[in-house]
Amino acid sequence: MAKKKTPENHGKLITKKELADIKRLVKEGTPSVSIAKKVGRTLGSLRKIAFDNTISLRVKKAAKKTAKKAVKKTAKKAK
Repeated sequence: MAKKKTPENHGKLITKKELADIKRLVKEGTPSVSIAKKVGRTLGSLRKIAFDNTISLRVKKAAKKTAKKAVKKTAKKAK
């Protein structure tokens, strides 16, 4: 079985700009999967970054409608 490829940013520290982008996207109600893709990190690393910096990735009720739209747009772009 082939070994999985290690991401380019494996072990690299997160920059202040990336952290600010994550906070902004969370505040906008963007789903965590979309945030991970935009920042260029895996979902697991995004969760770890959020935990270490006390950022909640939970989507608030008011932002759920906009989050659903964002997921649809992301899915269309991926195809």
